[in-house]
Amino acid sequence: MRDVLIIIFDCLRHDHALTVPALRDFMESSRWYPNTLSAGTATPQSTAGMLFGGDQLLVHDDGVWSLAPQAQSLAEVLPTEYSSGFFTGNFVLSIFSMLHRGFGHVWTPKLTGTFCPVQGAEVLSHAQAWWQETKPPRFCYLHFFEPHPPYTTGIPMAAPSEGVAGGYELLGMSEEEHAYLKTRAGAHAASTIPPLLEASLQMVGDETVVVVTSDHGQAFGEGNVCAHGPNPSKLVEDLDLTWQIPAVRRVPFAIRVPGEEASRVLWPMCTSWLGKYLAPYLSIASDEDERQTIIEQLKSLGYMA
Repeated sequence: MRDVLIIIFDCLRHDHALTVPALRDFMESSRWYPNTLSAGTATPQSTAGMLFGGDQLLVHDDGVWSLAPQAQSLAEVLPTEYSSGFFTGNFVLSIFSMLHRGFGHVWTPKLTGTFCPVQGAEVLSHAQAWWQETKPPRFCYLHFFEPHPPYTTGIPMAAPSEGVAGGYELLGMSEEEHAYLKTRAGAHAASTIPPLLEASLQMVGDETVVVVTSDHGQAFGEGNVCAHGPNPSKLVEDLDLTWQIPAVRRVPFAIRVPGEEASRVLWPMCTSWLGKYLAPYLSIASDEDERQTIIEQLKSLGYMA
């Protein structure tokens, strides 16, 4: 059983991740999956996919989201020896409390009735205190709100769209204005991620299995929107919009395993497979038959030699 740390940088595009030297260094020195798709285009979807599996989040006719009755999170199936902690600066995960079910220690922002994300330094301080107070083995899910646009970048936006949650329509904007938005957001990622990544890695040391990824990306002009989604009340329309935009779906994903040489895995990956890849280090039984089936399907499609 190994200590495991999962680091989530909210709303981080794959291409922006590549421009952050500290993050690219981590990926290139780890087992890097450069062709990774998010389990969802919004935080609740993707978090459910990573912790419960990709088919366990239900959306009802009235727009309410819930977990399937049989759903179990990674935290719920850990061996009893594990201490588990869930830390996030994203207030949405305060609302969707079902997604941190099973964790022994949970820290999320307090809901104040207004937009209330918490900056990464504060989130990290709670995780650091918990890590120091607990003994191995530890399982830690650390979700930073940074570098989430557009709320923390100061980028001027048009009026909120009716159809896209967390985003704004950019109808009528020029290509130059779209490019400006994208560049500004990339610069914001480059300034916010390195100190959080460095401090998180220092917290756990060199003998911990570390995953670095994002919950979803963000469109900056692609599809003529600045958005990710969906809005539960218009789920189908939003999925039709945001799920078809690679900038929203593609995310960085890398696993650092102590003693394992760096490698690059080129076949497609989805963050909903997180549990299968971590199972050996958490001493959780994984469904190897299902994994082999996936591999055979990928081979038949020409994705693997």
